[in-house]
Amino acid sequence: MILTNQKIKTRSLDEYNLVMNLRREKKGRGAITLSRMTGIPRHTIHDWIYRRTKPKCLRKTKILPSRAKKLSPELAYILGVIEGDGCLYKYRRHSLRGECYGYGLVLSVTDKDFADYFYDQVKKWCGFHLYRNRGPQTGIGYKDIYTIRLRSKDAYEFLKTFDLDELKESSEEIKCMFLNGFFDSEGHVPKRKNGFIHIGVVNLDIILLVRNLLQSLNIKFGSILEKNLTDKTFYYFHIGSIESLQRFKDKVGFSIKRKQDRLVHILDSNQSYKELQLQKEQYKLNKEVVYKLILNNQGISLSEIARKLNWDVGKASNYTKRMEKKGRIYKVPSGYKDEKLIFSKVHI
Repeated sequence: MILTNQKIKTRSLDEYNLVMNLRREKKGRGAITLSRMTGIPRHTIHDWIYRRTKPKCLRKTKILPSRAKKLSPELAYILGVIEGDGCLYKYRRHSLRGECYGYGLVLSVTDKDFADYFYDQVKKWCGFHLYRNRGPQTGIGYKDIYTIRLRSKDAYEFLKTFDLDELKESSEEIKCMFLNGFFDSEGHVPKRKNGFIHIGVVNLDIILLVRNLLQSLNIKFGSILEKNLTDKTFYYFHIGSIESLQRFKDKVGFSIKRKQDRLVHILDSNQSYKELQLQKEQYKLNKEVVYKLILNNQGISLSEIARKLNWDVGKASNYTKRMEKKGRIYKVPSGYKDEKLIFSKVHI
């Protein structure tokens, strides 16, 4: 019996070639027969023949290139995803041949465009072969699960030990890519006209880092709130102002279409709000103009007000009536050929 903590023996290239040559000499030789002939465990030969694996001496070691260890937009996006839906994994598996270890990076999501974009960024970053899988319909809504997996111990160790504080001193493009990856994973945009962007995780350090990066991009947000769960604390905040949402869309945005569409819908729905604000500003400006005209001329007719403000006489009349109710102006008593509007003596 082989112990589970036994170290796996590395087979040489000569042993691999011997097994493959013996199999080619006579058809029908299986793993058991070849194991008796060579003394190599049948499980190893079975993997060589049927699973098409090779000894470690023939495998290409996935060592990160030097350029991949420099902070780049692609790496920043990957780091943002890792702090959200992405996961760095390390597993240990027991078998008859001993213990096996696996290292890598994996992302499993229901948004195909998110998975495709993540695949492209990882491919640009390291150039390694990635595993793509479309799983069965499970979970809420029975949606398909799209999985992207990178198997590399070197990539795992580099990403695991990367110092995220370097992002604070990086360029604006890198900051935006990190936030793009993080908000793709953890950002939520409700289906409502007066909506907002909600972000929340259980890691307070990440929330503080995201807040620092948003401040550097001049994107305003609400206070960080806490929600006590069963065994941990959940930290979250909102981005709600129209100016900040517009700035977030222009600089960061979402790679997930459904989230980006909701953000655009919120901004489009608030166009009426912007128009109302402009009308209020114009109202204040018009009021100042009318006050100055009356004060300088000590009396001005409705037709003159309409001409100065490019209004019709009816609109000027309604406007001055509202001002008259507030006690700011009053009309010269009737009997004059053209009624004048002057400041109330109370307010002069």
